[in-house]
Amino acid sequence: MTKRPIFKRLDVPVGAQGGVSIPFEMQPIVQLADGRVKACELLYRGQRPADWASVDAAMLGFLSVPRPGLPPVYVNLSNDILMSRGADELARVATANDVTFELSEAVSGYGDRAAIASKVNELIGAGVRVALDDFGAGRDGLQRLYAIGNVAAIKIDREFLLTCMRRQDARRMLCMLVAQWRQEGVRSIAEGVEDNVMFAFAQAIEVDFVQGWFVDSLVAMQLLGNAA
Repeated sequence: MTKRPIFKRLDVPVGAQGGVSIPFEMQPIVQLADGRVKACELLYRGQRPADWASVDAAMLGFLSVPRPGLPPVYVNLSNDILMSRGADELARVATANDVTFELSEAVSGYGDRAAIASKVNELIGAGVRVALDDFGAGRDGLQRLYAIGNVAAIKIDREFLLTCMRRQDARRMLCMLVAQWRQEGVRSIAEGVEDNVMFAFAQAIEVDFVQGWFVDSLVAMQLLGNAA
């Protein structure tokens, strides 16, 4: 079995001493129009922690000060952190570096969706960029989308993409949504693109960006080609 490529790793220190770090992968997000890496998603790559909040807190602390050389990054924001941290603190993180926070519709907190949407709108009002993650994976995708004032991007869930590949009616609906989002200035990102068939499908429905294992391979080959 071929080991999938890792574009770049990032070790986030824990605490002021920096003796312990938390491993993350910087997974490239590639623009389909020109094949360039435009951003990276920071993905946790350690063992399952007893407390996810500690992982989120370490990342927020790391990003709260400018990190020269760090590309634009997408960072998952749990509902717990979203609701417990002040809008001013999250705004400082988003402006110290080029950060877009991802809000998942697949995580817990469905019953608190009105409060979550209110907090997200507060962040957007403070200039924070927010992406809706896992679109199509949860129960309230469109409801959550239109409860939020102005998301910067929508990340389409892999399983939903696979459904749209099998069903023409689902494909037509997704194509219409992608076109509408583009008209409104919202970027679309196909997640979990793991082979050339999914990559071709993402091209066919004209999403703006792609990410996933197959995209990692393309980026790795491009980097090897540039180094040759």
